[in-house]
Amino acid sequence: MDDLQDAIEDAQYMSAVAEEALKPTKRWTYPAEDQVRRFVHRLEAHNADALGFDAVCAQCLGLYQLFQYCGGGGAAAPVEAPNPMGEGG
Repeated sequence: MDDLQDAIEDAQYMSAVAEEALKPTKRWTYPAEDQVRRFVHRLEAHNADALGFDAVCAQCLGLYQLFQYCGGGGAAAPVEAPNPMGEGG
């Protein structure tokens, strides 16, 4: 009987590991540019250093995004920075 229970548990484990990741139930909508500006303005009005290097890197997500931006590794490919000099520059 223990062998049957072990086989069932193994099958459940393998099924859980092999399943695809959950799909989002709603489409992600990006905020409009004016919404972002208002958010940043409110954030900076509350704390002038809120978007400073130290404040961003003090948060796990901010530090992760910085590493991704700089090409520091991780699961996803790093984000490429736009060329401020244009395409040929």
